[in-house]
Amino acid sequence: AARAKSSTREQAPAPATSAAHPLDGGVSGAADSATQQQQQQQQVERQHSHGKKGCPDGILPAGWLDKHNARRPAAVCVLLSTASALAGGPAGYQAAQAAIDSVKASKRDGVRMALCAVRDEGAAEGAQLDPSAAEMLTNLRRRADVDVRLCFSLSLTDGGESAASAADVLAGAARTHYEEAARRTRGALARQASTSDRAVRYAIKTAHYAEYAGDLASATKYWAAAYSALEGQRSRGGAGSAGGSGG
Repeated sequence: AARAKSSTREQAPAPATSAAHPLDGGVSGAADSATQQQQQQQQVERQHSHGKKGCPDGILPAGWLDKHNARRPAAVCVLLSTASALAGGPAGYQAAQAAIDSVKASKRDGVRMALCAVRDEGAAEGAQLDPSAAEMLTNLRRRADVDVRLCFSLSLTDGGESAASAADVLAGAARTHYEEAARRTRGALARQASTSDRAVRYAIKTAHYAEYAGDLASATKYWAAAYSALEGQRSRGGAGSAGGSGG
């Protein structure tokens, strides 16, 4: 799985107004300059399109593993202060709504979202939310479209007990995310020729997601499948067909 194409979308972000390849301003003649700029802009667009739709020069886009290991979350958690969001009046509640809407709109499909009501240090240990605050938290959970299991509280004074429980909840959400991702790539793999680049790509992705889901048996199986497909390509003296999703 060492063959990776250079992808402009995986490089460090550039200002929105600058192109990936600077245009040559030294061509004499307005018509020639405009034509060259148009051609170079089309080249940039094709490179971005390749990065999105497939990897014609390799198996995985450059930076794919780093993106999923370090920059793309499996779960996000919105922290709500019980003092301000649930007991601080309309302004605090509206701020909580805005935070939820912002996270919900910006997260990618499939990323699990959780809500955590953080109890203030001065709150009495073991005290329950009053009915009004509990109702507001329920309404916020519904606004976020969050499963009841992913809505929990966190105390700052219980010696880490609630923090450990929250970590378990978020780990479970991340595991579910990767299980679903592995299921999707496994379905895509079943539709590929056994030694094609696509087969290698989806086997690698399935193995990666299975590892993160804690399914080491499946991860081993699909890493072996990727290696076998590469060996099949080498024995045939060439690579299989390219293309497919770069996500």
